[in-house]
Amino acid sequence: METILSPAATFRADHQRKLMVLTKWKSAEPERSEFCRIRSVETLSPGLWITATFLDGSVRQFRPEKIRDATVDEERRAGELLAEPVSPVNPETAQAPL
Repeated sequence: METILSPAATFRADHQRKLMVLTKWKSAEPERSEFCRIRSVETLSPGLWITATFLDGSVRQFRPEKIRDATVDEERRAGELLAEPVSPVNPETAQAPL
């Protein structure tokens, strides 16, 4: 008997170990705050709800159409971003998450 996975379980299985990127960038290339890894996937009406941890350490929730698999070049870019030092966040100028 074949096990049928829920849409959330299927999405999680397909993307759990992949680097993901937001579909709308703030700059010409994705920034640290736009790369993420899937943390959890839930089924909510009318669809899926994703919780992701971003390379800048933030955790955000959104619908799955807001992210996609990173390309090979974007994965390389993410590696470069991780090698760069992170500047401290000034709470007075910090932007609210998406």
